Formats: sequence, structure tokens, C-alpha cells
Amino acid sequence: MFLLTVSSALAADQRDIHSDFQELVELAPYEVADEQLSISVFARSRGDRKYAVRFAEEVMDHVFGTLEKSTGYGLVIVGDKREPHPMFVFQIFLEMSLEKRIHPALQPAANELDAMIKEWEEKIEMDEDEGAGDDDFDLEFETLIPAIPLPLEGVASKLYQIAWVESFDETRVEQRLEALTLTELESDELSAYDWVFFLPHKGALSDVIGEVLPKYMEQTKVNIFQAAAMRAAVFAFKPLIKGAFERIRKGMLYMTVLRSQSDYYESDVDALMETYIQALKFDGRKRGQTERAFVLQKIEAQKAENAYLAAHPFVAPRPLDEFDLDIYEQFEGKYAKRKKATHRLFMKGGLIYWQYLERDPAQFHPAGDAVFVNGEGDMTIEFLFDEEGQVSGVMERWKDRRNKIPHRL
Repeated sequence: MFLLTVSSALAADQRDIHSDFQELVELAPYEVADEQLSISVFARSRGDRKYAVRFAEEVMDHVFGTLEKSTGYGLVIVGDKREPHPMFVFQIFLEMSLEKRIHPALQPAANELDAMIKEWEEKIEMDEDEGAGDDDFDLEFETLIPAIPLPLEGVASKLYQIAWVESFDETRVEQRLEALTLTELESDELSAYDWVFFLPHKGALSDVIGEVLPKYMEQTKVNIFQAAAMRAAVFAFKPLIKGAFERIRKGMLYMTVLRSQSDYYESDVDALMETYIQALKFDGRKRGQTERAFVLQKIEAQKAENAYLAAHPFVAPRPLDEFDLDIYEQFEGKYAKRKKATHRLFMKGGLIYWQYLERDPAQFHPAGDAVFVNGEGDMTIEFLFDEEGQVSGVMERWKDRRNKIPHRL
């Protein structure tokens, strides 16, 4: 039984991260595989607290199944409708860094934050396959910000605390950031927790869809018939969009805890996160197993793949002296984890090129039937096949990381 309390907004000169914040943090005990574990939840309403507890307990169950040990001493902070998303203060900090309005010693922190946001954008981009199919209503990162969950670590944690103390008042926040020193930035009053995770309130995504749709129709000047069709499509596919985004939210928490509590490499965590999100698509069909068993089975398979790759470290293969260029034509085409193609292999002038986005193509040399190595010998690409022998994707590898990308037909 939780002791629930609801706070009202306090004036900026009255708020304190220790008292006002910690007073609303409550322990949520739960049990997994006969192990007594717990998380802490900060929320301002009964509904948000219940949502956070259900949300976190399910993910922690899967984290425990992955690690088979404690999920750590963690805190889930549930956003409030009356307060802006933490991205509010992140964007202020980055803008002030560009305008040279922060202490020069804080510039590395601004660079770190910028890299974090780019990583979140890559992980949170919605797939069209997980949206509305042929009637896809595209939701970009900027649009989704009010509903985006994220880990509060490093500079992100401190900036959130500053915004909290200043009641998210933009003028006060800017004044604090202008006077901020490196010593103050490196102090973290939430450091007692092993990990801290920000979770927008339950209705955040519905709010995003409801707010964006009218603006989209106005900007694209759709006619009344198109508007009616679009509303019908969004109404029909809204549960699918919400389901897809909820899987991403859970994947972000799963990633946050793995990073904190495991000794996995970053590429291992990324692979497990992607597998986890995909496994959460469990459709309820008769499989002879529960959803939990299905999810953990997929995770175990990915852990086995991670272990295999760890046991076979990166070794740059020697390029072939002779080869038949025609056998590599099957690999030509586009590759992407999401709807927009990010990689492609093509041949030109008897040479083979691998290109990422709009960057200059890099020449790769055949080193086997499906393996290629770059000229520097520090990266390989190996093409993967499905059970029918068709090209299913490609694995990029470096000494310290890897990246699996599906084939886009």
C-alpha cells in the first residue's frame, strides 16, 4: 500500500531538491523469481504513480531476467502536465553554449548533452511499420518530445535539478545557468540512486497526437475530404501508434538499467534493447508460452549472439586477391533499421562502395563470400541471410562495437 500525496507547484524561492522533491519519492517493492526488489517512484498524481509502478515493474522483471541479479537502486520520475519536459532546460543550455553565455569550462558538458540528444533521437524515431502502415502519420523526434522518456544521467540529471528548483521558469533557469560553475554542475543530489529515469505522464502521447494533427492539416492545406480520411486513419491506428511508442518507452528504461547494472559493452546493450522492443510485439497468438517467456527467450538468444561475438573478437580479414564481382550483386541495395534508408551498397567502375546517409562512400574490398573490409582494416561489413538464403541484413563491425542493419527491399 503506497502513501500517496499530490503536490501543488511551489514558488521558485521555496523549492528544494532535497525536501520538496524527496518527500514525494516513495518506495515500490515488487517480487521477481522469489527475489525481493524495489524501485522508487516520484509522481504528483495517483494515476501517474500507478502507471509508473506498472510500467517499471514489467520492465524490471525483464531486466532481472536478463541480468539474473539486482536491478539496482533506481528512481522513476513521472512528469507532470503542469511542467515542461526536461528537454526544455536541455535546449536552453545548448542555445546558451552556442551564444557563449555559459562558463567556458562547461562546454564539454554541452557537447556531451548534444551527443546524448542525438543518441535519443536515433533510438526513439518511430518506424512506419509500427505506425499506420500505408496511412502512416509520421511522428518525428521534435514532435514527440513531450512524450519522450529518457535517462537522467550526468549533465542531464543536474540540468533537470536546476529546472526543478527554479520551477521551470525560463528567466530564472537562464540566470542559474549563466552563473553555473563546473563544480556545481558535477554535483548531483540524485547520485544516491544507481539510475534515474524520466517518464512523461500517461497521457503525453495522446496529447502529442491531438495537438499535432490540426497543425499538420493546416500546414499541408489538406481539403475537407483528406482531413476526414486522416482523422479516421489516426483514430483507427492510434492504438497501434501508442503501442509502438510504449514499447520504445520500455526499451529506453531497459537500456538505462542495463547500462547502470551490467558490464555489457555499449553495442551489447544496444542489441539487447532492439531485441527487447521487437519482442514486446508479442501478438498473443498460441505459442505454447507466456508473453514473459517469449520476451525472455528472445533476450536469451541475443545474449548468446553477444557472447559468440565477444568470443570471436574483431580481426581484420585479408582482402581477396581474386574474386568474381558478379556474386556480390545480391548485396546491392538499401539497408535501414527504420523507414528511412541509412546505408547502401553499390558498385561503380568495378569497385564496391558502402555509404552511410549522404557521407562520402567508402570503398570496401571482398574478403570472403559475404564479408568486406575497408582500406584501413578497421571496419568490416558482413551480409546476413535468412532461412531461405535471402539477404536479410548486414553486420557492421569495429574493434569496440558493432551494428546490425536489416535489408530494405
